[in-house]
Amino acid sequence: MGKFFVALLSISLLLTGCSNVEYGGIKAQKKKISELALSYVQEKYNMESAKVEDVSLSSSPNGPIPSLKREVSRSGIARITYNDVSFNVLVSTGWNKFTDKFDNIIADNFQAEDIKAGIQEKIIEQYGVADNYHIRQFEVSSIIGDSDTIGYNWLYRYIFGTDGRGEKSYFTLHQKYDGDIHQFLQENDYSVQLEIFFKGEEQNKQHCSSETKAFFNKMTDLFGRGNSEIFVYVSKEDMFMNEKMQEVLERADNGQNIDPVIYGPVYNYCTITGGTNNVEYIEYAKKANPYSKLKELEVKENSFNYVEIDHGISVASMLDNVEFTNKNDFTYSIASLSESDRFHAADIKALDKDLDDIYEYGLLNDQIYRVSYAQKEFDGREVYWSDPIALKISKSIVEQGIDEVFLVQQLEGGKLTLNVEDKYLIDSEGSLIGPARIDSDFVIAYKKRKQ
Repeated sequence: MGKFFVALLSISLLLTGCSNVEYGGIKAQKKKISELALSYVQEKYNMESAKVEDVSLSSSPNGPIPSLKREVSRSGIARITYNDVSFNVLVSTGWNKFTDKFDNIIADNFQAEDIKAGIQEKIIEQYGVADNYHIRQFEVSSIIGDSDTIGYNWLYRYIFGTDGRGEKSYFTLHQKYDGDIHQFLQENDYSVQLEIFFKGEEQNKQHCSSETKAFFNKMTDLFGRGNSEIFVYVSKEDMFMNEKMQEVLERADNGQNIDPVIYGPVYNYCTITGGTNNVEYIEYAKKANPYSKLKELEVKENSFNYVEIDHGISVASMLDNVEFTNKNDFTYSIASLSESDRFHAADIKALDKDLDDIYEYGLLNDQIYRVSYAQKEFDGREVYWSDPIALKISKSIVEQGIDEVFLVQQLEGGKLTLNVEDKYLIDSEGSLIGPARIDSDFVIAYKKRKQ
């Protein structure tokens, strides 16, 4: 028994010793980061009286794959206070995966809001396609380059294991902003994460695609040498930042599943999204994964052009870079509903279960529809069952007093289900619009309050 307690005490002392060593290493690393951060802000901004309030080390010093070996993170964020203003200095003293060597990588976000305001005022407003716009996400940061500008738009995520929304606008020692945004952008290459909604106009909706593309091209001219994500949407007048749209965007910001058509034909005349990757990052990515298909510029666009398939009923592509111009671009069928068909009101009422005691149900017409894309592959991208087609129903063919219109679809095996992606078609510019599952039969149903 005595030997057991001696062994237990030895293990306890060993673990305590390891803990003390680790604590000492953390303390030393935080001190090193503090010293580097203070030296950095004094050199860049002449902040002689700056103070370090706190240092947070990365919680995953070994990257995305954890190691059994206990190591003290070589990266962290120093919280600096100067003249009652607080900001962050990002410091990494470890191995740089982009340069394959040890680097002291340092950047700060002290001027981030001024830089973003300058870009918004001088660039976005100057090249915008409409007077009204809503910026949902906007970050600008350093890009991968020489040893002094190594990938800060990726570094925050790499160090702290998060997208860090609102925490990506870091700039290096030589990227000091003096108020001239055009000069600032010319002197260095930057990355941008930009998601912006412009308010469209009914009379100009045919030209919105070209106008939006001009704005998008200007953004890629400015930020295309970095690793950027640019999302541009031209919203319909009646949908632009309305209560429904704001609610959906708020849900998305809280990590909930986003409405599948929020960026599609219900809300927008057209969309253009794109990603840019600079040469250095592409080279790095291909070393890590030889099968990487990264390109310097990848653009996706859609102007949601509708083609009529039945009286008052039209369809549009929801696939990027695929537009319906005529009936040869998609396949469809329309069959008359028989009395013995599984699509009938009793089944529909049983499916809904949403206060069904106060509603009566019916079918908008006696037709069964089926739609799909004409091709199974577009530019190397295979079409899946989860890639819907937008269905638009003119309200002129919807009876007065109907509260909701929705699709009932028949899955393999004959099971009936409501449209799982968006239960009800949404009112937009005198029409009802929603996604329809491809390669499955569906009918258009409605419900209205009982008299």
